[in-house]
Amino acid sequence: MNRLLLPLLATSAFAADFPKPFNSEKGDPMSAEEAAATMQLPPGFKCVVFASEPDVQQPIAMTWDAKGRLWVAENYTYAENPARWDTKLRDRIIILEDKDGDGKHDGRKVFWDQGAYLTSVEWGHGGAWILNDGTLSFIADKNGDDVPDAAPQILLDGFNTKTIGHNIVNGLRWGPDGWLYGRHGITDTSAVGAPGTPNEKRVKMNCAIWRYHPTRKILETVAHGGTNSWGHDWNAEGELFMINTVIGHLWHVIPGAYYRRMFGTHLNPHVYEVIEQTADHFHWDTGAEKWSDIRTGISNKTLELGGGHAHVGMLIYQGGTWPKEYHGKMLTCNLHGRRINVDTLEREGCGYVGKHAPDFMQAKDPWFRGLDLITGPDGNVFVSDWSDSGECHDNDGVHRTSGRIYKIVYGEPKKAEPFDVAAMKDEELVKLLGSENNWWSRKATFELQQKMYNMQVDGAEPSKSPHALRKEVRNNSAKSGETTFILGALFSDFEGRAHMRNYMEWAEYLNAKEESVRATVINFLVADNDTQGEWSEALALAPRTLQQNALHSPDPQVLEDEIAMWRFEGKSKLLPLLKVFAEMAKNDSSGLIRLHLASALQRLPLDARWPIATALAQRTEDANDRQQPLMIWYGIESAVAADPMRGVELIASAKIPTVRRLVARRITEEIEKQPAAVEALVALLGKQPELQKDILDGMSAALNGWNKAPKPKGWDEVAKLLETRSEAILASSGEGKMPSLLENVRQLSTIFGGGRPMEELIPIVKDMEGDASARRNAFASLTRSAKPELLPLIRGLVNDKVIGTEARSALAAYDDPSIPKALLQPWPGRSLEQQTATVNTLISRPAYAHALLDTLKAGKVPASVISPYQARAIVSLKNEALTKKLTEVWGELRDTPEAKKAEMAKWTAALTPAALAKGEAPKGKMVFMAACAACHKLYGEGGMIGPDLTGGDRHKLTYLLENILDPSAIVPADYRMTVFKLKDGRTITGVIPEQNPKTVTVQTPAERLTLERAEITEQQQLSMSLMPEGLLTALGEEQVIHLMAYLQSLGPVQ
Repeated sequence: MNRLLLPLLATSAFAADFPKPFNSEKGDPMSAEEAAATMQLPPGFKCVVFASEPDVQQPIAMTWDAKGRLWVAENYTYAENPARWDTKLRDRIIILEDKDGDGKHDGRKVFWDQGAYLTSVEWGHGGAWILNDGTLSFIADKNGDDVPDAAPQILLDGFNTKTIGHNIVNGLRWGPDGWLYGRHGITDTSAVGAPGTPNEKRVKMNCAIWRYHPTRKILETVAHGGTNSWGHDWNAEGELFMINTVIGHLWHVIPGAYYRRMFGTHLNPHVYEVIEQTADHFHWDTGAEKWSDIRTGISNKTLELGGGHAHVGMLIYQGGTWPKEYHGKMLTCNLHGRRINVDTLEREGCGYVGKHAPDFMQAKDPWFRGLDLITGPDGNVFVSDWSDSGECHDNDGVHRTSGRIYKIVYGEPKKAEPFDVAAMKDEELVKLLGSENNWWSRKATFELQQKMYNMQVDGAEPSKSPHALRKEVRNNSAKSGETTFILGALFSDFEGRAHMRNYMEWAEYLNAKEESVRATVINFLVADNDTQGEWSEALALAPRTLQQNALHSPDPQVLEDEIAMWRFEGKSKLLPLLKVFAEMAKNDSSGLIRLHLASALQRLPLDARWPIATALAQRTEDANDRQQPLMIWYGIESAVAADPMRGVELIASAKIPTVRRLVARRITEEIEKQPAAVEALVALLGKQPELQKDILDGMSAALNGWNKAPKPKGWDEVAKLLETRSEAILASSGEGKMPSLLENVRQLSTIFGGGRPMEELIPIVKDMEGDASARRNAFASLTRSAKPELLPLIRGLVNDKVIGTEARSALAAYDDPSIPKALLQPWPGRSLEQQTATVNTLISRPAYAHALLDTLKAGKVPASVISPYQARAIVSLKNEALTKKLTEVWGELRDTPEAKKAEMAKWTAALTPAALAKGEAPKGKMVFMAACAACHKLYGEGGMIGPDLTGGDRHKLTYLLENILDPSAIVPADYRMTVFKLKDGRTITGVIPEQNPKTVTVQTPAERLTLERAEITEQQQLSMSLMPEGLLTALGEEQVIHLMAYLQSLGPVQ
């Protein structure tokens, strides 16, 4: 095809209303052909241009379909700092095709062009999967005509776009298990779920790898940590790895793991310690430079080490076309170094290590910004180039009219013939599982998975059932190899599990020679949510002797004996696996297997974890492994919290110091609620000297930051014994330094005695690099009451990555003119949590509220940060000037009676019987869960702040409209807003769910507070509802019709 015509095609492909992209960065890149020709590559390789501007621009992500066509997400809304995004523009998805098979595109189509914040595209199950505008959405194209069948279907929403900046959700890739994987950055937290999911049921993620099942609609977080990962891939054994920036570039992704974060803390406060990176090296000079130094230039040392800390895109090469020395190598684009770095993955201990290897490619084009790497159908590698001269976040502007897709070719590639993997027969797909090019084996695996699902949904003859196809795969597995068989066939069977679930059949493969096979089967047997339900059900139905004896014994033989006595239909398939897993934990020689068993703990019911964890914790060879001790801890943490006495038993038998120390820490944290378990720890201190250091280290860490804690029984006697021993050791050694054991004993004795003074707690709070839990504990101890001398300290912590939110809330207890400025300059634009805390503090006092509204009036903060509830709290301050200012900058809080009547008439006219007949109750339920369920319950789902709506006259339209449009017209006493004035000057508004002679519990939409009556100076109940006005107008007529259909439904709606 004449490529001179392509610019004309590109121009005509723009929809008439598609905003024309513009450049805010000056200059232009080297031409694509010149950039390709000047790429420095090893002998035998060359770089060719597959596509370039104007046919492709801003290529933020790419993927392949079954025909070998390249789908590219073009992101134009990405903008420079401080805006970060420009939603006046739009993003789109294009399809590039190499029709004549010469290695360069000669066909281009625009598939969809209505995107914003578009970061990813993946193809499968009859359509395109996209991350767009804070959602995971699906654009169906069932007939394959490259025209969307309908508007995108939103499957998940809640991915943060407001405050997360460029650390936005990204990275869709199908995993070998049939799940769709993605990534999430560090700068703020997302609450993700299907549309309408209430906030408390949403999956919270911050800095994570996550996955979503395309047919069962399940979302889960896989692992946590890093900075802003922009690449991941699986090796030939099915192990997942991700790339990262700044703090380390390579991480082995173990399900349930917690890795180092660049800043901040994990959402789980009981993680305590984190796993370091898999690589044994860095690509920048960590000894002499700060991570931000690279913005002003790259030092010679950093150039020598690899080019910088920013890595984007990741590929573990398994294409079969390049020389063998590249097979299994990890490749990633180094943004600042304008090159492709290489690491060699090697097994080490229970996991892997990444060894430094020579860089693969170096670009001469100063605008080269490689973003993604993927293997093509011919085994060569495609590299997308953002083509921009700025650093990571484009502080100097964005060049939107450039972009390239390069192809890195080895030797002379053969001309490709047309194909369609989706149209291949079963036997053809099975044979492809053994392809040396993983492009084909992965496509074949994915097609088999889809076939299994379609057979299950649509029904099939026995000869074409999932079971028959599984047998066909098994019969051919000798050619493809056990690992590929497991990844290809086992997970294809995953969809057909309802017809042939037999866990003991799969357990046979736990004896396979290859550790990758055994690891994969472990993951399969525990990874299904349905399986988890069966585990719990089987355990609940098990005889008491099995629950009490087998699950409490560290000896797998006891488990086996008890299970042998219990055999009944339908329940004997699962529990024998506990015995198998416990035996593997005790005897398997593979560290990788033990790592996956530790990972599996988090998938099991709490009682089922103990035998496996106990066996793993006795493997002394894993005591110093980089990840295994912590993976055991992550897996057992919630079980220890539920049954701390079992945790004491685990400490007594464990041989891994890290496990003993962290279990002791978790037990001690609950000293006020579970004192008996701490007393058992103290008793253990006196009985087993070899445990003393780990137990004391754990106890000290747990209470670090506490000023006082209840003394456990027996502490004085044990402390005296330990001090005597330590002092004797100190005297005999002749050293002047106090042993850590003695130091811990004395520190704990102080906390159990008179308490630690404020002067000791302040340094703990100030230590930005210190333990996060200790800092929080110390801060809570210091701020239990407002101490004037602490104001400068608290004020200086409002932007702290760990306790910034707590500091902003604590300032509400102080009346000081410096506080509004500290909270508002700068506005915490990167944290929704801190924004909420800031507003709640500023609406507690009239002077503070004035400052907040002045900032809104100046346009420095959007008015939307104030909710209707918070606006009412401002009105409750009873300051006429303040209320007037609120009306001016935020809006009217309550309409006049005449306006209410007009609004009632408007909605009565709109919601005619004919209009209401179009309402769909399932869609209405989604609206209810999003807009109403935080306060109201219907059919047992929702909150309890407001009245339960299941009863009442909700089948009458007039009843619903009167209560929604004018919620404060009639308010039951239990749901009226109460205003509290406190001695410290604060004003708090909410409803009162509980009270007694000493305290009053106040429920606000944001939190539940317990107030001492002695601190309350004034308490006034208003005839005003917490329910916001203007709800129907905000929803719009179509959503209101669906909501009414749900509210007027006769029973629960699915």
